[in-house]
Amino acid sequence: MLECPITERPALAGARGWDRGPSASWGGNGSPRRYWRRDHWNLTFINLKGVEGKNKIMKIKLTKKFGRLLGWLASDGSVSKTGWFIKFTNKDSHLRKFFSKTVNELFGLEGKEIRVNNRTPEVQVNSSKFVRELITKFKIKNKVELARRIWKTKNKEFILGFLEGLFDGDGSVYINQKYYIRRVDVANKNSLFLHYVKLMLNFVGISCFLTKGRLVIARNNDLLKFYQLINFRHKKRREKLNCLIKNLSSCATTGRGHGSGSPQMGSET
Repeated sequence: MLECPITERPALAGARGWDRGPSASWGGNGSPRRYWRRDHWNLTFINLKGVEGKNKIMKIKLTKKFGRLLGWLASDGSVSKTGWFIKFTNKDSHLRKFFSKTVNELFGLEGKEIRVNNRTPEVQVNSSKFVRELITKFKIKNKVELARRIWKTKNKEFILGFLEGLFDGDGSVYINQKYYIRRVDVANKNSLFLHYVKLMLNFVGISCFLTKGRLVIARNNDLLKFYQLINFRHKKRREKLNCLIKNLSSCATTGRGHGSGSPQMGSET
């Protein structure tokens, strides 16, 4: 649940989507500071789903499906400069169809697949009102702020969904049979963004560590938890992770497989 003091956001006191929680800490003057707990977001759409001339309030629950959508946007998503549409760019056709289906189920919008010459195929969702709400409520143009807001919800299913979408786009699986090295990682240039992702993984019980531009999951137990809780919807990465999990037992018998060797010495997907 997202918590913030009234002193930080007075305009939200008593607003929809916010429930008053118990006093959790004390202010600087010795008086108790009240907190507001958030369990959903209200999105205001105009003319969405054919409703003309009216504002349509949609109460969006913090579900795994919605978290996964935000994870896809954080990894392979982009917003047009004009703010008229969003794009999801990925080579995996199954993942693109899954993205379109999710947007349709949550918001009733249709995703249009675009193919241009040799460029990576992408799914485009045209709705300036939809994009405006995503930018305003979830800060999708600022990945660090988006990750911070998701982490602050402390909603396990919502966080797991976000991690699923993020690893689908930016994650990879690395296997080196010769040196018994197996790992799953996610790459990003922003260390603060990776820090919040690390907090999310720790929150769901998965240990990991940060290195240059990467967040790495390397221990056998953590790889197994990742397989059970998050996994991939990306076809090739899912197949490679299945192969990695099948070989974990042999790593355990030799007492190896916890390293993080050089990526040049193996194959990475």
